[in-house]
Amino acid sequence: MRCSSGAREVPRPSMTKRLKSGVTLVVDRYSFSGVAYSASKPGIELEWCRGPEKGLLQPDCVFYLTLNAQEAAMRGDYGTERYEQQDFQKKTASVFENLQDDSWKVIDAGKSVEELSAKIFEQAKDIVSSAKHRPLGYLWKEDP
Repeated sequence: MRCSSGAREVPRPSMTKRLKSGVTLVVDRYSFSGVAYSASKPGIELEWCRGPEKGLLQPDCVFYLTLNAQEAAMRGDYGTERYEQQDFQKKTASVFENLQDDSWKVIDAGKSVEELSAKIFEQAKDIVSSAKHRPLGYLWKEDP
């Protein structure tokens, strides 16, 4: 088993160029998702999974939507996907909590689509505005 960042490494020069030119990128399930799901499997350490991701572009913000297990189970087709088992979901949620830093916005996904959209949109506007004045960051990059 290998944690891979290859799909994100290939477009990095293009992403960097666009970001430096003022373009805003919105990326779904960028790096943290792969790390969390891989590290949730038996015998796989979090640090090992973070290794291939080190040095990738760091998001200015991560919107992390949470939903308790009972509400998730009531949604259509829950449990049909291999990762939608309660024990695995609990482990994955714990890993996501360990990955969080100040850039994460934790949002209760039990709200309506309209409420969630409005909340995320308002926060995203502020983040996009403030990100224009910050240098690019890199994931888990160790200081020299």
